[in-house]
Parts: sequence; structure tokens; C-alpha cells
Amino acid sequence: MALAACSTFDQQSAAPIVEGTAQAVPLPEAAPPEPAAPLVQPEPELHEAKTDSDRAAPKKPHRSPQRATATVSSPPTAQPMPTPLVASRLLYPGQVKGLLDTEVQRPDGKAIGHAVDLVVDANGVLREIVVNLTGFMGVGDRKVDFPRGALRVKPVGPRVAGALELVPSRTPPIDPAKPAQAGSTTSGTVPLMDTTVQRTNGSKVGRVVDVLIDAGLRPQAAVLELGNLISADRRRIAADWSALRFVARDKAIQLLLDLSDQQLDASPSYVADQPIRAVSPAPTAARGTPAAARQPAAPAGRASR
Repeated sequence: MALAACSTFDQQSAAPIVEGTAQAVPLPEAAPPEPAAPLVQPEPELHEAKTDSDRAAPKKPHRSPQRATATVSSPPTAQPMPTPLVASRLLYPGQVKGLLDTEVQRPDGKAIGHAVDLVVDANGVLREIVVNLTGFMGVGDRKVDFPRGALRVKPVGPRVAGALELVPSRTPPIDPAKPAQAGSTTSGTVPLMDTTVQRTNGSKVGRVVDVLIDAGLRPQAAVLELGNLISADRRRIAADWSALRFVARDKAIQLLLDLSDQQLDASPSYVADQPIRAVSPAPTAARGTPAAARQPAAPAGRASR
């Protein structure tokens, strides 16, 4: 049946065969050959281990910046100040003057002598002033004790003058025929010049060589000479009058001053006509001690001011 279907189509004749000559087709001219690129030998792969410097540094983890917080430093602890060995009180030459060798005058200004000593009682109160009355060219000089009220500081403005003046209404009559009156001090008093000052334990501190008085004839300080006459480190200091104690022992009055050798070394030297530092023992009360417990009992015979 299939074959029958094919027979129905027309038979196509075969194409005639024509003989022809072959014609050459021109070819395009070939471009000149390009120079060959040099062969690059591939570098052999290095298998050596890389050094730490060749290795890529590891990336640091990213951290967000933090706000700087201001730190409040605590104040430094205050160091305790060293405890001073001595306390001092400043006195000026215009406020005080040395009593020793001060000129004594009559109200008319005529000089009659010089003060050479003073006498105090067991409370440190000035009672008498010893005056060396001047004779004619040194002949007939004698010492006389004048009561405190018989003399006064010669007023010259607010400063302490350089002379003492007799008060006629209070000056006892002086009989030239009588012998010298100095040295006849009443019981319970003591002349100060050349008196030895001791500590409570009996050791020597120094000797009194002068007393500084104010415009009211009130003693403010005692000038002490430390060391003996042949000592190389002999010098003078001013001891505050309030630091001296006058104690009655064996029917005599002794001067006490509790200054150790270290405190004496720390005391400034006394120089006449210059600002004076009157020294006294520094308070050694411990901190935290109640005031009532720190307050020492006033010793008997302590100088009152």
C-alpha cells in the first residue's frame, strides 16, 4: 500500500551532467606573520613555608571606641607636721629692753646710778630694783634696793626708753652715812642676776645675765647664758618669763626651766638690739586627748603675768 502511494507521484528526470573546466578562485593575500611572543616560563610554585612577616597579619577585631570617663583622684594624705621642740614669742627692741646697766635718773634728768639687779618673789613678781649709786669718780659707789614703785620707765612715746626715773613721792630717803642696803632682801624673794637656772631633775640649764622689761617695768623674758666661761659653744638665749618657775626649797627660791639639751640647741640665740624670740617648752599634748586631760596642773610658785 505504501508502494502504491509512491507510484502516484511523477517521476523526476535526472539532471544532465555538464562537463566544465575548473577556474581558479583568487585567495586573499595573507598578512605577514606576527613575531612570536617570548615564552614566559611559569615560575615554579613555591611550597616553602611563609615567614611570619610574609603572612598576612590577622585582622584585629573592631571595637567601638569607648568614652573616656574622668577619674577623680583622691587628695593626697596630708603628712603630719613635725612637732616643734620649742615655742617662741617674738619681742621687738622697742617693746622691751634689758634692765642690767640701765641708767637711773632724777626727775631733772641727772643720772644717779645704774640698775644692776632685780629682786622677785616666789610668784615671779618684781619687788625691788638694785641700783648702784655713783659716787665721785667711782669713790663711794654703793648699792641700794629701791622698791618697784619708786622707779618707772622714762616715758618717750610708745617705745621703751633707755633710762629709769625716780618717782619722788615713792622714793625712800637715802642716807649717805648708812652702809649699802643691797643684799638685805626680805624672806621669800631672790635676786636674779647670776642666779643658776636648773631643770626639775637638778641639772643645770644656764645662768641669768639680764632681764627684759617692758614699759610697765614688767619682766617679759630672762636672758640665760648657756655653757661655762671656757665653753666653746657658749651663747645666750631669751627664756620666756612665763616658762620660768620659782620654787621655794630649803628656805630659798630656785629658778626652774624644763628645757632639754635638744630644746636648748633648737632655741635661737639672743642678740641685743635685734628682734628677740623668747622660747618656752613646746606643748607635747597628744592628739585626741580631751582638753581637760591635756591641761597640766599649774605648779606651785609658777610665774604669774
